[in-house]
Amino acid sequence: MPTHDTGTARRAEVLAAAADQFAAAGYAGSSLRQVAERAGILPGSLYHHFDSKEAIAVELVQAMAAGLVGIRRRGLRRRGDPIADLRAFVTDCAAFFARHRAALALCLLEPPGTARAGLTDLVRAQPAGVGSAIGILIGRAADAGRLRTGIDPGLLRAALRHVAVTGSVSAPDRPPTELPAAFCTLVLDGLCAPAASGTVPQTDRLTRVLADIRARWAAPETPAGRRGEILEAARIEFARRGVDATTMRDIAETAGFPAAGIYRHFASKRQIVTEIVGGFSTELLAGTDRIIDATTDPVVALDGLCGLMGLAGPRFRREYATVQVWWRTASPDDADQAMSGNRRRLQVLTAILTSGLRNGSFSSDTGIDLLALGVRELLWVPFQVTTGGTRVQDSLHTILHGGAAQPAR
Repeated sequence: MPTHDTGTARRAEVLAAAADQFAAAGYAGSSLRQVAERAGILPGSLYHHFDSKEAIAVELVQAMAAGLVGIRRRGLRRRGDPIADLRAFVTDCAAFFARHRAALALCLLEPPGTARAGLTDLVRAQPAGVGSAIGILIGRAADAGRLRTGIDPGLLRAALRHVAVTGSVSAPDRPPTELPAAFCTLVLDGLCAPAASGTVPQTDRLTRVLADIRARWAAPETPAGRRGEILEAARIEFARRGVDATTMRDIAETAGFPAAGIYRHFASKRQIVTEIVGGFSTELLAGTDRIIDATTDPVVALDGLCGLMGLAGPRFRREYATVQVWWRTASPDDADQAMSGNRRRLQVLTAILTSGLRNGSFSSDTGIDLLALGVRELLWVPFQVTTGGTRVQDSLHTILHGGAAQPAR
């Protein structure tokens, strides 16, 4: 007869196997049979420990939440150099979430539409406390005179929270703290060399380009035909319900015509999501191409991209939220087609950074591939804050031109 200790150990093994399975195939794409196979037990034996897949998910998220309390407590107990404390907390969080990848994915992606209220409420409340802790550490840095003027604390908090939580997800092929550490160096120390860190005048052509993009994106968008109406209805429903919980019937009702009619334009919800993501990516790529066509100066070009993303944040916030769910669950074919623009933008950014490093406009000891990933993460920050436009652009400019941190006196 198994002892209590044996049963506890087996339960822990099942949880570890489930975490591996959910991380590999996603929660929705995993079955209890697959979890049992990973755990090396018969499916029927699994029910001695958990009565459902959802019960496993709840325990994984609860374990992450409990561990996060300790991470937050240890981070706030530090009382050394406030900038060093801030860096340490971000990288500690990144390492922690890498160990809880399956639970984090459940919280980031949204629970399945079939989930009961307990799981839905739990995952929507997590991960908790990271942003508030980072805000406290930023406040300590400001009180100690270690934060530069011109930095929006809310934007800085959003930037560091984003990479603390998702850093290991954004660079899955790298050690979990590598991108977060490089990102902290970029954000706190800056990128532009001292000679280029003053006010950089935008070319008249670039100013006109950004003004044109601002006017185009600010204009009310009228959906073109029934297909456009369906896409707009889907954006509304995805933002309201979440991608997984939205049905084709929900979209049809919001668009105002019978559910059967939607299938004349789209074969599936997946096709709708892919088209929304592809359109969003196309808009950003078109704006990026216009920026790089307007100037050959890498510093001005990077400032132009800050301006572009500052405008894009409030305009495409719904699309961005959809992308965050979609890209982690999309099929390889869908991802390859829709995300080609994302790869192209990363290539453009890498070329700008390479040019600036070569001519001395930028200064960084970070390898170019990792640096490009870090700058790309920074450029996504306008999508995570409620402010937009010139205020965000000015904060990004200040961060890149000297960093958010003041040197210790």
